Amino acid sequence: DLGFDLELIGQGYVDITVVPELTLTLDDGYVEVSWPATPAGWQLYYASEPQSALSAWSPVSVAPVTVSGRQTVTLPPNGSKEFFRLVKP
Repeated sequence: DLGFDLELIGQGYVDITVVPELTLTLDDGYVEVSWPATPAGWQLYYASEPQSALSAWSPVSVAPVTVSGRQTVTLPPNGSKEFFRLVKP
């Protein structure tokens, strides 16, 4: 006969939070970036290249406003390409 006593102990948790989907629209020459207002706590970042390391991304300085259940940031066009992502600080 063969026998053993197996036990698995875990501590902490893995945060499997799903990042909200961004929506970009062009309105009267301005770029509107929006995402669902819930869950809260997300901050909008931008970079000139999508594959940049997180340290190359900068927070958008314009504060979002809540409109119809969505966080919305309106940005003037700056003439260069920009990529956006949400980060939970």
